[in-house]
Amino acid sequence: MDWKEIRLLSKFALFRKIDVFCGDVAPNFSSMCEHMFEKFGAADSQKGNFNKQMEFRKKSIKGALTHLFFPALCIQCTEPIFDQRTLLCHSCIGTLIPLDPETRCLICSAQLIDETRVCEACRERRALLRRIVAPFAYTGAPKELLDQFLSGRSSLKTILASYMVLQWLNLDLPFPDAIVPVAESRFITFRRGFSHSQLLAEEVAHLLERPVLTLLGRRIGDFPQRRRSFEQRKKLSTQNFFWKEPRDLSGQTILLVDDLMGSCATLRACAEKLIEGFPERIYGLTFCIEELW
Repeated sequence: MDWKEIRLLSKFALFRKIDVFCGDVAPNFSSMCEHMFEKFGAADSQKGNFNKQMEFRKKSIKGALTHLFFPALCIQCTEPIFDQRTLLCHSCIGTLIPLDPETRCLICSAQLIDETRVCEACRERRALLRRIVAPFAYTGAPKELLDQFLSGRSSLKTILASYMVLQWLNLDLPFPDAIVPVAESRFITFRRGFSHSQLLAEEVAHLLERPVLTLLGRRIGDFPQRRRSFEQRKKLSTQNFFWKEPRDLSGQTILLVDDLMGSCATLRACAEKLIEGFPERIYGLTFCIEELW
């Protein structure tokens, strides 16, 4: 048993003690208040407001005691956090520095290893997307934030989408006509209970004030890309995707949104499928880029 499990069990024990204490004291106090209400002829609305205030104070006491004995820890460095509204300490928040576009490929945002502005992989393959933008590499604090989001903390969607849009605006790229989420494995959607690319696309669309078009679906039986090797990921075909709603995209600029780019195969396959709608330009936008090559 590691320290995280011990900490979690201790926290549950504290919750139990608080519930037992409130269960012993609250009924006696409530019965005393009920007697006073009847004596002075209090209205039912006043009784209801009093009960709501009691529940609120009970939660406040539980939250204060929990934070006193078990303060929130930074998901990156495990240092105590005194502001429970955030997942990172001030030091780790300071490491959230967007990628420098001057050191990145002009097409896929991969790390450049020479003085050319386009990486070797993009020079050798057909350019299906004008550019793929990512504010962070998949490491450190950005990795921890994204992993928390993918593990079910959907409330992080606004934070992730904000960084994505900021990087897009910093590069002075054209505003898209529509936002299209990357079609994802149904296994992933079922396991997590929500579509991460759909949530990010909706937040990005809200910030850019553009419509969301859920045009693509993914065929049943297609396994998630993160469970495959780099060579297996590159074999992903456009045949794995289908049009949910065929649409004429002539003359439009489309922005494909995903959470993480690894081999670029998913974005390229979706872009190749969207080309059937004859868009003028297709861009990609993700929160992190994973350096696999």
